[in-house]
Amino acid sequence: MSLIKRVRAGLLASIMAVTAVPAVGISAAAGTKITVGKGEGFDFATVSEAVASVGNAPASIIINEGIYNEDVVIDKPHVRLVGNGNSENIVITYDKANGHADKSKNFGTGKTATVLVTENANGFSATGLTFQNSYSLGENAPYAQAVAFESKADKVVLENCRFIGRQDTLYLTGASKGQRTPGANTVRTYVKNCYIEGTYDFIFGDGTAFFDSCDINMCYYAKGGHYTAANTTLSNIGYVFSGCNFKTDPLITASVKEQFDLGRPWQADEDYPCSGSQTVLVNCTLSKNIADKGFSLWNEKTEQNKIRYYEYNSKYENGDLVDVSKRANYVKQLTAEQAALYNPLNILGGTDGWNPANAEGERGVCDITLDKSKVSVPVGEKTVLKGCLLPKQHTTGITFTSSNDEIAKVDQNGTVKGIKMGTVLISATTDNGMSTFAVVNVTAERTAIPVIKEAKMNASSNLLVGKTVTLTYSYKLKEDNVNDAAKIRWYAVKGDEYYILQEGVGEAFKSYELKSEDAGFTIYADIYPAATTTYGQYGTPYTCSTQTEVKANGDEKCLLREKAFSEDNWNRVGDLVRVTEDNNSFLTADSTKQNAVLSYKYGTDFNNNTIFGRFRFEPSLKGFNDGGSFSEYLNFNDKGYYRLEITKGGNTKSAVVNLYKRENKQQEVLLISDSTSLKNNFTQSSGENNPYFYITFSKDGERITAQIRLEGETKNLASLSYKDAAPLGEGTVAFCWEGCKPVLLTDSICITSNNISDEGKQRIFLMGDSTVKHYGNDNTIGGWGEYLVNFFDDDIKIINKAEGGRSSRSYINQGRLDEVVSMLRPGDYVFIQFGTNDQRTDENAFAEHSVILGTPDENGKYPETPARKVATPQNIIDVYKNTEYPYKDTYYPYESGNFKWYLKQYIPAVKQKGAIPVIFTPACRIFFDSEGKIENHFGENNGYVLSALQLAEEENVLCVDLYDLTKSLYESYGIMTTQGLHNIKEDGSVDITHYNKFGANLVASKIAATIKDMNIKGISEHVTESIKLVTKTDSLKTADLIIVGGRGAAATVGDFAVDSAGFGDYLANFLSDKITVKNLAVAGETALSFKDTEQYRQYISNLDEGDYVFIAFGADDAKDSALGNENTNGSYAYNLYNYYVKPALDANA
Repeated sequence: MSLIKRVRAGLLASIMAVTAVPAVGISAAAGTKITVGKGEGFDFATVSEAVASVGNAPASIIINEGIYNEDVVIDKPHVRLVGNGNSENIVITYDKANGHADKSKNFGTGKTATVLVTENANGFSATGLTFQNSYSLGENAPYAQAVAFESKADKVVLENCRFIGRQDTLYLTGASKGQRTPGANTVRTYVKNCYIEGTYDFIFGDGTAFFDSCDINMCYYAKGGHYTAANTTLSNIGYVFSGCNFKTDPLITASVKEQFDLGRPWQADEDYPCSGSQTVLVNCTLSKNIADKGFSLWNEKTEQNKIRYYEYNSKYENGDLVDVSKRANYVKQLTAEQAALYNPLNILGGTDGWNPANAEGERGVCDITLDKSKVSVPVGEKTVLKGCLLPKQHTTGITFTSSNDEIAKVDQNGTVKGIKMGTVLISATTDNGMSTFAVVNVTAERTAIPVIKEAKMNASSNLLVGKTVTLTYSYKLKEDNVNDAAKIRWYAVKGDEYYILQEGVGEAFKSYELKSEDAGFTIYADIYPAATTTYGQYGTPYTCSTQTEVKANGDEKCLLREKAFSEDNWNRVGDLVRVTEDNNSFLTADSTKQNAVLSYKYGTDFNNNTIFGRFRFEPSLKGFNDGGSFSEYLNFNDKGYYRLEITKGGNTKSAVVNLYKRENKQQEVLLISDSTSLKNNFTQSSGENNPYFYITFSKDGERITAQIRLEGETKNLASLSYKDAAPLGEGTVAFCWEGCKPVLLTDSICITSNNISDEGKQRIFLMGDSTVKHYGNDNTIGGWGEYLVNFFDDDIKIINKAEGGRSSRSYINQGRLDEVVSMLRPGDYVFIQFGTNDQRTDENAFAEHSVILGTPDENGKYPETPARKVATPQNIIDVYKNTEYPYKDTYYPYESGNFKWYLKQYIPAVKQKGAIPVIFTPACRIFFDSEGKIENHFGENNGYVLSALQLAEEENVLCVDLYDLTKSLYESYGIMTTQGLHNIKEDGSVDITHYNKFGANLVASKIAATIKDMNIKGISEHVTESIKLVTKTDSLKTADLIIVGGRGAAATVGDFAVDSAGFGDYLANFLSDKITVKNLAVAGETALSFKDTEQYRQYISNLDEGDYVFIAFGADDAKDSALGNENTNGSYAYNLYNYYVKPALDANA
């Protein structure tokens, strides 16, 4: 485009900006006309350049035939894209995707669109074009969210266009996405005579759209597919398809048709209280290879009363009516009168009468929703349900009814009053028969705040960091103990310093593990009394404390504990504000600003540190926006840093964690990322129930780690770990809020030093496999190397470099031996144990781990056959290329070398550094014979054990015969007790190789005792008694034990005293703290009558997978039911099974 023509176009656009804009679609002749094409004679060669040239006045961009490989953003109103030629030959295409290997094209779903029409681009229209995202096209292409066309604007018209993609092809979304307050969505789209192609949720979003005479094609995908995934707000109309043709790929046949349906409801669950899903089909033609059920649910959390799937007069391609008797029960069939209201004028007209189809039709109420899908109300109290007639401008004509007036009544204003305990459906119906309902649960009558009888904090006089402090308390009334719902707040106090440590309701908050930053502080706990029947109301807190200060344990040091963040100590960029809520003090970026940075002034020499902070999402906001993030920095200086970023995932229940490094003022590099661990389980949506969470970010030498954990949980939600071969030097710490105000730094952060000096300490390195490995609290398995530290004094430092699945060969091939050798210094001891994976014979082990034993000579001596390296198979390189221990171009293959040779390589490697190798034979596994003796199981004649013993003798190195030690231990215990030392697999079977925590600690104690008896200079004299208690239950998962029943399980209470006790009141005294006993039994109740109690409601609502249920009726049941069997309605056996056993089984309890 010439300079003169560019100026003229800009001038014309500015003049047109002051003219009136029509209320309906823009004609082809209106406004500026700009041409785009390949070759000479066009104004622009790309669509993006043409779009950038327009102002705020109407403009038509004429696009000629060609393939335009670009992503386009329309950010100005009343832009019209017009194809000049065959739409199949005018293609705007790009390949951004959520998970793209190319970082420059890897974005969250909302940023992957080839063409994006922003909220500023109202009045956009397009005709005769193809919009395509090519990421998942083609045979064997990867699948991911990859949007072809996304619109956030109002009054959008799409006519005679083609939309090509696979997952998430067409995204029609509004500003109300994820909202928690009702409101009409002002995003409307008219789609006429278009072709839309995809597989998975390929028409999705919360906008209002009318699809008129469109062809919609489901391509084949092995995992099935869904045409739509609407997340329509409850104050809005969703997608209406009128006269559309729903086609299927020829590969989708009758045998797989049930995997392909018309849609599923996105975000129609309790985490999105104002969102549901609406898709309506009127006079549409359907392929016979679409699931008979019509639609499907997203998952088990979907609230079906927020789904609005309607259908009228659907026919197959041959003209036959669809058999709607097979539709899912949440798919409703409309009457002719109701269907007539789903016309373009009524759906799109709004308050301004927008009618892009120039259609005639009746305007009136076509749907209804309620502001609550489910609600609880105590007996005698009221709640109000508000109906919303749609389209939004209608306000009258709702009839409310209750499914059971004996449980709850409702008046015609939607006021519901609880009468007695139970569950009812409150329906709201329009004059023309459209209806919806809310589930109302009438709970027990509200009770008074319970009174605490006694409470104490159980803490030893020697309060050392690492110990656990527990809290016990009881109420004056027994039923309050059963229904306890107290909130517990833990905090640390030293002088004027006050730090909240954790707070919440439940067993997890009745204990607290002392941390290094607590040294010098006194620990307090406030108990805010409450019961389940006080419904969130709490009494005056009861305070307990440790009475004494916490003492440091070891060398770990807290360098900084901070909540004031004063300008005297911190550099600030941007505005920060503090919010105080319920004694919690939050720091965050000012909501009116984009970014804020906080860096510590006096920590420039920090290195090998850990940042630990307690966070929460802002209750009044919905979470990270598309550009929002929160970052922590370690080793921060003018040249570089490590940055941990937490940012938005695919929705407001997801987040992505990224770890970056910047050095020498170069561009930062992504080291490692995790986009799956926090997917759909890390709620950012607003509300008072948003949990607190902890972020731990640490550098320890070459190791950079990060963890995210919810408060009250012991297992991390997400963990990152990266080994940096060239770690950064000293720097300070910093925090950055970017693009939004969702993350709040609560009362404090603390910075601890990982510079635990080992000068003057005797170091022991451990190399080995899974039986030696350190697993931590996130795993029920334990390795003996994890617990060996318990049996040495503070003058010994143990460095565990063992890894699961490794053999003597794969440990070398991955460079792990080289890593340990590089860390050694003279005098170090190195414990070396292999054999368990070397002797594996399963198919998967040969490529990496298996090692040939070799044939012994006539004297029983095993050979040392040297190995030779060959080219590493590409599949092994690919598996490990992005890990800390990637394979090099050459490696030792299975066919080369034998066990004794590989094991021997460790000895000179260790000795050359002046360190001392100690060979361990492999630990015994559970292989008992019929006589209670351990059978040989490490190769023929236990060759892998004998090879290790022979090598130690031949090389004159120390040897611990762990096989013989554990064999003798197991045979002395017998098979049953031995099984108690080993891990239990997910399928309930005993793991014959791996220990549980208790077993690992026991084996470690035996190893320590053996070392002491060996009089090994420098380490034997440091063996000591363990000060850490490891119990058998440390390996077990926590669970609830719920007791339901009558007399016998519950106490019988007379007028002034307990007449008799129930076993349920005392069972907890004999169980570990891994089991939480919930005694819901009520004296005098039967299996029939108990189901009408508040305790039964608690039973049903509390059931969870892995729980245990004790069902103890019978004492009084003869009075209201015969014995019968489980199929005899009303019998004792029927009641037991259907009301108690079956719900437990359904919950996998």
